[in-house]
Amino acid sequence: MKPIQWNNSGKDVDSIIKFYESTKYAIELFHNPNGNKNFASDFLYKTYIEIEQEKMKCLNELSIEAGFVLLAYLEGVFRKDFMIRILRHKRKDQLSVYFLDTYKSERKLYQHPLEYIFKAWRNKGSGLSDKIREMLRSLQQYYDYRNWVAHGRYWEFKESNYLRKYCFEAILLMVNTVLCELNGKLLK
Repeated sequence: MKPIQWNNSGKDVDSIIKFYESTKYAIELFHNPNGNKNFASDFLYKTYIEIEQEKMKCLNELSIEAGFVLLAYLEGVFRKDFMIRILRHKRKDQLSVYFLDTYKSERKLYQHPLEYIFKAWRNKGSGLSDKIREMLRSLQQYYDYRNWVAHGRYWEFKESNYLRKYCFEAILLMVNTVLCELNGKLLK
């Protein structure tokens, strides 16, 4: 197997937060008559309510897209850990051995479903609290949401309050909690 060239120019949580905050600020400024010198022409014939609705629509879309990027980042962290455990098969912990045995039988390095990786972490990860095991179980719901966003949102999502449950701040809290709880356990 030829060596993997890791992409180290990817985003991290701090850069995603910075993107979210600066874009949110720009949206709010654009929809503010004191912050946008072209406000009158940009919103010609629109009422204050229509402008506020447009702003909220933009902020909701930003929350969805930034949350999507956070979930993609977390997926990358788990997939990289999975690959490192297989490629550097000197580790003897239960999770690494399980991943390596699975790889030897299937010979699939890139195609393992994410839910398989989460399930393996829940069942084979050593020293994990019940809290993190439950979070790993609930991660599948976040990735169902992420898949809905990624595949065009052309059907109604199964949860009606998804904008609150999967808003940027909620996803950020979940990602930070998972990364904090697994600090030192995920291989980089």
